[in-house]
Amino acid sequence: MADNVLKINSLDVFVSYSRRDKEFVKILTNRLENATRTYWIDWQDILPLSEWRQDIRQGILDSNNFLFVMSPASLVSKECLKELDYAISVNKRLIPILCQKTSGCKVPPPLADINWISFVGDNSFEQSFQELLLAFDRDLDYVKAHTRLLKLADEWNSQQRDDSFLLRGSNLESIETWLYQKSNLSPALTQLQRDFVATSRVAETRRQKRDMRNQRIALGSAIVALAVVSALGLLAEIRRREAIFQEITALNYASTASLALKNPFESLQQGLRANLQLQKSKWIKGSLRAETLSELAQAVYRVQEHNILEGHSNWVYGVEFSPDGKLLASASLDGTVKVWQPDGRLVNTLQGPGGGGLVDVSFSPDGQTLAAGGADTKIYLWNMAGELVKTLQGHENWVYSVRFSPDGQQIASASIDKTVRIWRQDGTPLATLTGHTGPVTSVSFNPVNNTLVSGGLDSTIRVWQANGTLLKTIETEDGIFDVTFTPDGMAIAAVSQDGTVTLWSPEGNLLSKLQPVANGELSSVKFSPDGQFIVAAGEDRIVRVWQRDGTLVTSLPGHQDYINYVAFSPDGTWIASASDDLSVRLWQWDNTWIEQLKGHRKGINGVAINPQTGQITSGSQDGTLKLWSPQGQVVKTLKANSVWVDGVAVSPDGRWIAAVGQESEASQVGLVQLWSATGESRGVISRQGQWGGTVSFSPDSQSIASASDDGLIQIRGLDGQIQQTFELGANALAVGFSPDGQFLAAGGDSALKVWHLAGAKLLHAYESPANVNGLSFSPDSQNLVFANSDRTIGLWSLNEPAPRFLEKSHDGEVYAVQFSPDGRQFASGGQDNMLRLWSSDGEAIATIGSHEASIKTLQFSADGSKVITGSEDNTLIIWDLNILNPEKLVSWSCDWLTGYLQNNPNVPDSDRTLCQRVAPWKP
Repeated sequence: MADNVLKINSLDVFVSYSRRDKEFVKILTNRLENATRTYWIDWQDILPLSEWRQDIRQGILDSNNFLFVMSPASLVSKECLKELDYAISVNKRLIPILCQKTSGCKVPPPLADINWISFVGDNSFEQSFQELLLAFDRDLDYVKAHTRLLKLADEWNSQQRDDSFLLRGSNLESIETWLYQKSNLSPALTQLQRDFVATSRVAETRRQKRDMRNQRIALGSAIVALAVVSALGLLAEIRRREAIFQEITALNYASTASLALKNPFESLQQGLRANLQLQKSKWIKGSLRAETLSELAQAVYRVQEHNILEGHSNWVYGVEFSPDGKLLASASLDGTVKVWQPDGRLVNTLQGPGGGGLVDVSFSPDGQTLAAGGADTKIYLWNMAGELVKTLQGHENWVYSVRFSPDGQQIASASIDKTVRIWRQDGTPLATLTGHTGPVTSVSFNPVNNTLVSGGLDSTIRVWQANGTLLKTIETEDGIFDVTFTPDGMAIAAVSQDGTVTLWSPEGNLLSKLQPVANGELSSVKFSPDGQFIVAAGEDRIVRVWQRDGTLVTSLPGHQDYINYVAFSPDGTWIASASDDLSVRLWQWDNTWIEQLKGHRKGINGVAINPQTGQITSGSQDGTLKLWSPQGQVVKTLKANSVWVDGVAVSPDGRWIAAVGQESEASQVGLVQLWSATGESRGVISRQGQWGGTVSFSPDSQSIASASDDGLIQIRGLDGQIQQTFELGANALAVGFSPDGQFLAAGGDSALKVWHLAGAKLLHAYESPANVNGLSFSPDSQNLVFANSDRTIGLWSLNEPAPRFLEKSHDGEVYAVQFSPDGRQFASGGQDNMLRLWSSDGEAIATIGSHEASIKTLQFSADGSKVITGSEDNTLIIWDLNILNPEKLVSWSCDWLTGYLQNNPNVPDSDRTLCQRVAPWKP
């Protein structure tokens, strides 16, 4: 058990309060003592002459919960808010309690989003106190282990990440298992905890390799000494193979753990190592081969982090791509600007003469000049040879933002001194823009006219003419950290201390506020070059990308500390982010091998692909069908007559769409509706049972089979006229025609039947111990695969009297199955959120997953190269299966990691040759 590994004492709660509320806190802590609860409080836990801030930090680390005593005094206390910020940074569970009314007070967003426990008004102290104890005890084992793991990771970090402080052996395996099982609980792990476990696994794998080499040396010596005893040679080979088997298993385990810790970049490296070893071990057969391929495939489908540029010795505050995208520049508080190639090669390091930290960096539009500013109030201009060509002086405090005008003739700078200054590139000052009443954190030129926008901690956005004339002041709800124009100049994006991204017109109208709100302040926001996407990041260390309409496209975790700046590459395919973790990271935000389609408001129950056009149709519990282009854009949204859609089908000739569902909760009548492929309604063609369960078209596209809770399977013409009726005898959940048109199969509650359509003759009947949720015929119509509620998949050759089963094929109910168009494999999806691929005879090929809830439906594309899954997480995912080949996975992974492995200074020398013998990737 993980608890046995992490034997470190912890306190129940850290109490953060204002001295003005001390009397209330004394009563509270006395009551905690009576309830035998342990707590940290400053008046008894800070020792005389101690480093009191360090004591507070340690007290927060040692405590399972962070209790914030809310009052007007604590909400403005700098010390209380610093304590809160640190607790948030280490992902402590926050418990806010109210000891005084706080009407009119500004509550930090992380506290505002949590239900408070009130000790004021009509609430009795004892009732509120019992509620507090329940909050302490929620997921108690997990929270205690979270605290203990945090303390171990902090000790490792404080010891310069010395390997002797890492987990190893069975202790490490126990922790990894515990993390994988508990990854959905809160509070989430910190990046430090994730790094601690991941680094422990890397070190453990290296140790195992070293031990294995030592074993080989020892065995080799023994064999030489005892060569006459042939049995020893056999024993040595057995042991060698056992060691390799264990190494691959350990690497697979590490890859899984890294994914659970939301670090697919590390998972990719572990999966690659395992597959390279597997390629050299042709004797390994069976499940380990499929598992190893699956681990690497999982990472390939999820990785978006492409490279980590490391070399700065202090926080990295700014980053920007050159106009041609061939270089990046980063600015750091270490006083340097570093110029990089995207593959991580360091091209140049530029030092500001003043020696102060640098906060922002910008390329001129022609790519020939770099500008940077920071702590010493100056702006430095270098040419691309690294020569300092000009120093601009005039600001009286830190320079926070530096930007070139679109024509490159002017430079705008924003400063803590509350001003924006406009300069010629030769250093001539043109204008000083005054009006902000606090530090100005950002300035940006309008790409299409002679205006610019600034934002500051005075909670205003100001639009100016370049000559200094103020055009508009936009009042906002919180301090602004960054502002930028859209490429067409028609809108302004801003990010603020309250974690929101807002879009404004230059005239000051609020256009939209993007969701979700970040967990902490946002520091940077940028538009993609085409203006269709927005990226923002900040305190919670996650890079987020939205469509301009506010749809969240992706979230990119990976940084270990505050993200200060983000930037799109000129072609829009890459994002660079700069962080307090001393790194710049490069992301391919649009995933190569999967595409997520978002638009439904509720879970997706059905998906079908038009075999003629590739158009995708999805049906949802939100009562709509959506028609998507093959590229994933919504073409049309259809409102069904039912309150939700249970299933959809597209006719083989590509002309028709059918859907089933329940008319309304009040009427409880199942409906079958028909549309043309372009979305023109043909109305309701059938009412059957209390709800419609499933629907399927005949191979000739002239008939529709529908099944319902009444146990009847009805076959109708497109005009709605009943042609045949079959009786399953149970609630029907699945129905399908064989591709040759000879058979009909239906499954449901503990039942599965197959009929000859001609004469309606029953061919097979099986009383299943579980519910049959989905089924599919093979293309040759000779085999049937079906999905069961007992975690099994059934395979039935219609020449055989009974099916056989793949036991525990999923970790939960199996909801959907389908044969590929060539019949060589089939896919399944279910309650465990995973997509699994199998050979036609039931051998596991791969397991992959990225959904956050059950997969309810799936469909192969007409050529079999893709699978589309629909989930209760409201999304569709298009999976490109072309990468699911061991050689392709290894080759692509090596290509993806090449820059990092060759150029990152922290990569071990042994890993630099990891891909030396791998064939180059060929798209």
